[in-house]
Amino acid sequence: MMSSPEDDAICPVHGWMSHVFLHEAAHAVAAIDRDIEFRHVTITTPAGWTKDHPDGIALGGLYLDPPASRWVESQPLKAYEMVLAGSLAEREALGHWLPEGYAGDLRIFRLGAGLLEATAQEALEQLLGKSIRDVIESVKNWIVAEYRRIRVVVEALAGVSSGTQPTRLDYASGPWSLSYAQVVELVT
Repeated sequence: MMSSPEDDAICPVHGWMSHVFLHEAAHAVAAIDRDIEFRHVTITTPAGWTKDHPDGIALGGLYLDPPASRWVESQPLKAYEMVLAGSLAEREALGHWLPEGYAGDLRIFRLGAGLLEATAQEALEQLLGKSIRDVIESVKNWIVAEYRRIRVVVEALAGVSSGTQPTRLDYASGPWSLSYAQVVELVT
């Protein structure tokens, strides 16, 4: 996968960049498959993470129109699946996820759903119409089935060719970005 010399401390096995590119690509493909439109998927350099996008809600690097309630309340199960796709793709492909990404994604979903952090599992399952376990299993199965499409988006974002050796990306090359239309074209 991809890493930068500076990010090995975050994940010495894969590098931070491998996690981020895979995580955001999975969000993007999951959004398309669930009819959740986004503006773009962007991977920024660490300096870019300190700046808020001026007119969008960011799931890491997946920019959706605000407020989060707009895309969560209308289809909570699909929104939850999309939110889980990032971290679950990391776990399926890399063996683990970065906890901050998982926690941040769930925080945005809860905000959009109007749920408190301490909301009981039963209330979330009632909103979803399914058990959390069933949703996670479904998303994991989707990731396995659609991994080739997710990988295509990873490669397009990073500007690397399929089948190339692991790449070390320099942060000076970023940010990396694809529009909604570009991702649709890649995966359909």
